[in-house]
Parts: sequence; C-alpha cells; structure tokens
Amino acid sequence: MNKRVITFLSLFSLVMVLSIYYVMLPMGNNVPIDDASTVGNIITNAEDPYIESIILERKTSLNEDLESQLEIMANSSYSATEKCVAAERIEAIEKLLDVEEEMRTSVKELGFPSAFVEVKDKSIDVLAISETKTKEEALTIMECIDSFYLDNQFRQIYVRFR
Repeated sequence: MNKRVITFLSLFSLVMVLSIYYVMLPMGNNVPIDDASTVGNIITNAEDPYIESIILERKTSLNEDLESQLEIMANSSYSATEKCVAAERIEAIEKLLDVEEEMRTSVKELGFPSAFVEVKDKSIDVLAISETKTKEEALTIMECIDSFYLDNQFRQIYVRFR
C-alpha cells in the first residue's frame, strides 16, 4: 500500500509542477495585429480542400490495396501463382499512383489551381477547378490526358469542373 501512495503522490506532484510551469509560460509576443491588412490578403494558390480530400481518399484506398497485396507476398501460406498475381497487382497499383500524380501535375500546369484524376479500366475521370468552365478548357484537359496514352487504347475521358 505504501508503494501505491508514494507512486500516486510522485505522479500527482509531477503533474502539478508541469501544470504550474505551463500556466506561467508567456502566451507569445504581444504584437498588435492590423485588422485592415489581414482582411485584405487573398490566397490565390491554395489547393481546394474538397479536391485534396478526394485525392487523399483515393491514395488511401490504393495504398490499402497495396498493403493487402504485400501481405500476400509476405505470407508463406499462399502459393507461388498467388504471389505472382500479387506482385503483378503491386506493380499495377504503383504505376497507377504514378500516372495519376503525373496527370494531376500536367492539368495543374495547364493553369488549373487544383485537379483530381482517377484512372479506371476504360475511362478517366478528371475534376478540375475553373472559374469559366468552358468547353475549350475541357478539350484542353482531354488532350493533355490523352497524351499519356500512346498505345491507341480507347479510354473515355470525363471532365468536370468545380
């Protein structure tokens, strides 16, 4: 019982000392903020949070699939053919991640502040930020995405604007 009391008192004392220390810390520098200059600033190169969230969701989904394939490769209970299929799937996922990132970068280089690209079996979905949302912009994005595929396979490209 004495050990418990001593342990409790020492932890309690430590928490008290740390809390007093943090209460006594200064809150930062007391520089007055000029409200007029703060309100006038406009952020022009920020990424769209919605697009960033769906990009993160897509990457997370692909990374989970990648992890499951890596578990198959590491587990000895799977056959050699299953491991070969898993290795091919790993390579395909990694290539897909790279291609989608390159396509996003290319669309951004066209002058769009943010873009999401999802490559599917026979189609490619593109979501881009645009104020004007013209057909010419959609055609420009389609040509940019189409330039990634030189194998003459048909892929339908769907462009949407936000």
